[in-house]
Amino acid sequence: MASDKVEIDVTAPADAVWEVIGDFDACDKLFPAIEKIVIEDSEAGHDRIISMFGMDIRERLISKDNAARVLTYTVIDLPNHLGVITVADQGDTSHVTWEFQVDSDDLLEMLHGTYATGLDALVTHFA
Repeated sequence: MASDKVEIDVTAPADAVWEVIGDFDACDKLFPAIEKIVIEDSEAGHDRIISMFGMDIRERLISKDNAARVLTYTVIDLPNHLGVITVADQGDTSHVTWEFQVDSDDLLEMLHGTYATGLDALVTHFA
């Protein structure tokens, strides 16, 4: 199992950043390349199917803690994927950490770039 993380400081209060990060059903705020999001609830859980770059990616919400500002999810199609996004209060700014693990080192590098792009878009969102 390989793990990594990306981190960034955002010039916005933690509650405002969490409003964007914590909205599992609207991740297109972070990734402009998303063409469509479909939400599905089943006995298995709360899923979002993201369409982008000609692919459909199914992700499942594992947990969301609004008080601690922590969101945990998995990408169903990636073996043993786990993602944890945390928003920490730093007064007028916030520190966002996106930790993730996956079975493949090759996927780790690709995910690192993808998640870093998402955090860069978050900074731009609050600029």
